[in-house]
Amino acid sequence: MKFNLKAEEINYATISYKDNLGSLCTVTVDIKKIDSNYILANAKFKEDLLIPTPQEVLLQFICGDGIYHAKSNLLSIKNETPYTIFTINIPEKTEHQQNREFFRVSAKYECLYRIGESEFNTHTNNISANGVNILVASEEQAKNITEIILKINNTYITTSVIYFRKTVLQDKILASYKFNKLSEKNRELITQACLQKQIEDRRKSLKLK
Repeated sequence: MKFNLKAEEINYATISYKDNLGSLCTVTVDIKKIDSNYILANAKFKEDLLIPTPQEVLLQFICGDGIYHAKSNLLSIKNETPYTIFTINIPEKTEHQQNREFFRVSAKYECLYRIGESEFNTHTNNISANGVNILVASEEQAKNITEIILKINNTYITTSVIYFRKTVLQDKILASYKFNKLSEKNRELITQACLQKQIEDRRKSLKLK
């Protein structure tokens, strides 16, 4: 679809680029202005960024109705302590994805659940900031789980859960849960982890030239 987003519609954005060593990097930015030709964005840094320009970049615009993906050209950056200002061409088109309140990604994170006095180790199959699917041994186990501990990016999140669905696999049960009384801090941590995973997956499918 044609790019037609307005600055006030965008919660924040990410730019995936190559740094001066040729490594792929991603930065989260605020969109300050969008006109007919350019996007102006900025991010706060303690040190100057070294980014070759111009170069092709991958963009993600996180909005209330989902995420918009695009390719464009980073024309220039300007380091004005403590901010770096990015000037980007208006993308020719965008792709809308995850039109839902909490977008879900396939990801394996370590997970622990308790039933009575026993503890069981497993991993997630997919996750969003609203809930999670985990692998368990049986439906009986799935129905008795009320609390899980997730390990996401070296942070442990303990949350109560509500069981609502199962999928029968060959030798296990994929159990689906909604998070119950998850703190906003932990919800945001999961959202950021999902976003980063989506960026990594997107980068693999739309490799920078």
